[in-house]
Amino acid sequence: MNKLMMLLGSISISSASLLTVVSCGRTGRMNVITSEQEKITSLTSLKKSSLTENNVKLGGNISTEEIWKLVEALKLTEVIKNNPTATAMIESLRSFVMSNMLLSEISAKVPGLGWIVQKLQWQNLNWGFNQLYDVDNEKNAFAKNASGWMENNDQWSISVTFLNEDLTGWVGINNPVYARININQKVGVNDDGTVDLKNSNPDAVWPDENNKIDGSSAFLPIASSTSDQTKKRGFIYQGFVNSSELINLTDIYDPNRTTLPSGSLIYTPSATDFVNNSILQGDIVNESLKNAKEEIKEAIEKYLLDNPIFISDNMNSDHIQIRIKNQIYAVLFKELLLRRKRDFKEEQLVYSNSLITMYWNSIITKAKRVRDSEYINSDDYNTINNIIEDFISKKDKDLSTDFSKDGGLSESEAKTVYENLLKIIKFSKNDNDVSKTEVDFAEKNITTEMYKRNYDFSSNSFNNGNDIPLLKPENYEDFGLNGSYQFKVIYYNKPIVESDRPDFTYLSDENKTPFKDEFISDLGFKNVFTKPRFETLLKTFNKKSNMNNQTLIDDYEDSEATVIEPFNLSEVDDNNVKNPSWFKDAGYLKQWLGDNADDSDWRIRNLLGVINKTSKERLIQIFDTSSKTHENITDYNLSASNLVFGELTNHSNPSSFINGKSNDDEAFAELISNKSGNELPFHIVDVDKNGNSDSRDFIHEAGLENLKPFDLRLMVGTLDTYGKKVDTLDYSQWWYNDLYDLSSTKLEVWLNIYKSKSIYQAFVNYWNDNVKNNENNPDNNI
Repeated sequence: MNKLMMLLGSISISSASLLTVVSCGRTGRMNVITSEQEKITSLTSLKKSSLTENNVKLGGNISTEEIWKLVEALKLTEVIKNNPTATAMIESLRSFVMSNMLLSEISAKVPGLGWIVQKLQWQNLNWGFNQLYDVDNEKNAFAKNASGWMENNDQWSISVTFLNEDLTGWVGINNPVYARININQKVGVNDDGTVDLKNSNPDAVWPDENNKIDGSSAFLPIASSTSDQTKKRGFIYQGFVNSSELINLTDIYDPNRTTLPSGSLIYTPSATDFVNNSILQGDIVNESLKNAKEEIKEAIEKYLLDNPIFISDNMNSDHIQIRIKNQIYAVLFKELLLRRKRDFKEEQLVYSNSLITMYWNSIITKAKRVRDSEYINSDDYNTINNIIEDFISKKDKDLSTDFSKDGGLSESEAKTVYENLLKIIKFSKNDNDVSKTEVDFAEKNITTEMYKRNYDFSSNSFNNGNDIPLLKPENYEDFGLNGSYQFKVIYYNKPIVESDRPDFTYLSDENKTPFKDEFISDLGFKNVFTKPRFETLLKTFNKKSNMNNQTLIDDYEDSEATVIEPFNLSEVDDNNVKNPSWFKDAGYLKQWLGDNADDSDWRIRNLLGVINKTSKERLIQIFDTSSKTHENITDYNLSASNLVFGELTNHSNPSSFINGKSNDDEAFAELISNKSGNELPFHIVDVDKNGNSDSRDFIHEAGLENLKPFDLRLMVGTLDTYGKKVDTLDYSQWWYNDLYDLSSTKLEVWLNIYKSKSIYQAFVNYWNDNVKNNENNPDNNI
């Protein structure tokens, strides 16, 4: 690097350009510095202002007729008409025109960048349409287009990527939002479209989502670079090493420019990012998704009923996306295997072989990783291995060049692949690792948007309801409890226009009546959120329960507070409460501090510890609907299924009851019943994250006189979407960690330690004698 800086220092360029040169590439390496490379790296400092100040404009709505005129002018008519892949890609020539147009405009108008046209000419000489559509490149042409054609690792090319608002590749839907000028270096591409690392510049190769580099797909987009400089610049591809900043196309892109610009004859396909800006790829995949809509619906609903998803306070909601997306992907893959039996043109089928090669390779690679995982036992290993061998055999048959209706796989063979893929997906969930879910087999091949659609009570219809995105755990809080919501999933490969969205939408429980019919959105999700239970349901239960105890109503100001009994009042005899040994004889000390405790051993922390422990036990009693030992919510006909949009309602809801019980209540009861140690999904403390406790301060100052409700702090752990506890951190360390803090929910508790007023006053006096006014007790307040 010192030698590099000395060399750069001898070149008369700006300091900003120096920094740009140093940061060039994924690792910042540049082995050889030439004048051409200096010019290319200067593109990394290119900003929108340079374009707008020099009146750079871009048109893009080139008609198909205009594109064919270009084909004729380039003398490619016969090449394209005789090449099914080329014919299938004809619409992508719009991206080709736009990318070359933008680079030509920049070259002509931005000072210092006139050399770009000469660079495009060089690229065109080395990789023109004749090479792109050459039969020898048929399987991997578009994977090689960026830089797979280069001979040496130190050669460079430039290209343009157009991006949507979310930084995914633009594929002709609506207008592009951003443009990015790319700098590319050589990447070797195998015949099957995978990366050949040995024949690639290492700075031009990027890991896929499984952190795999060698053998990863050169045909599929990569979500982002891993370089600090470029990681926020959108989807990239194999061959990318650096780029300009994102250029917002407002005031640059003019959709009204619909004719071909002059100079088109020297344009090069290598200036176009066909990986991210291919207009056809989404067509065959999206069309397959559209064809399989009913089967996708059946697959999602079967999966939800057979494998209900647990939704909870701190869950990883991305795992729900993966689980649903995998089911859609399995159906999609089956549909793609049957592509010859659908109404696709031959050129689309030819093109699809390159795409589906990537799908096959990805599935087989992931299956092998699952097979070789440590948690897989020998029997499962053999099962998975047999499936992999079957995949490999069927892959060869599927990718044959027989594109007739009878070619490829049969219906039964495709069904076998589908069923085996579902088995692999299930095997991919390591039950011993609750922090993870299934392997994401779909990756970026499918985008899913998940929503809950609320029932509109004013019109008695879901049609007027709102679609609320399911992005974070809190979005699920009132979901899955009853028939007040539908579950909606929009899925696609490439972006779709608004009018087409219904064709790519799963919507549960259509034509069903809420609170009367069974709802998939209810039975398919087990809502075990702590917050709504410890807020609305608990307060309502306390009101009803406390009304049965006139003493509590008379003595306590807040009927919604939870009443706890730290020790067994049946053992308490109030006949002689003034006897100094009465408290010990009554079992107070034994129950709280142990058999060998002395009166002077009392500490405030002991009392609060018992209050916290007893409060937790009381909450378990209240919500453990599986037990009849103690009073619980079912004694007052309360259920989480009666929570509608966060409010407790009187709607009966048979759909969420199985044998008279709520499936969500049962699921929550299962999580809390007969649990010990660190197994519970919640915890209770009296201190804030700084270790301060208002309750301890109050007792220290006032003793137990005029006792008010204790405000305790609820801490909530993390469950996976299968209902297993994820946390390994001991409860004793939760109090200072914001992750576990249910800050919006407090638990108010009354301490019930007496059967009569005389017992309580006796205990107040006892506390004063042994703690508050005892100079030998560290917690005294003398």
